[in-house]
Amino acid sequence: MNKKQKIVLRVGVVLITLMSLFPPVKYQGPPLRPGGEAVEYRFLLDKFSIVLLGNLVAQWALVSIIIGVLIYRLKDKQGKKDKHD
Repeated sequence: MNKKQKIVLRVGVVLITLMSLFPPVKYQGPPLRPGGEAVEYRFLLDKFSIVLLGNLVAQWALVSIIIGVLIYRLKDKQGKKDKHD
């Protein structure tokens, strides 16, 4: 792994950790609009928070895919440079 790939991986780990600590939860206040479900982000250990697990897993998946693609793309660029030298 080159330096850029390691940076991207570290950023991805930090993002997933932050998303885990502050997951999407159902809004616990008065209704903001009829017919819609409001989402907010709160600390994981807050009382009375209903974590929206589907949203959280979707966020993890999206970040993981983006990080994976970035790491792969950075690997290709490094490999092309080595072939020309």
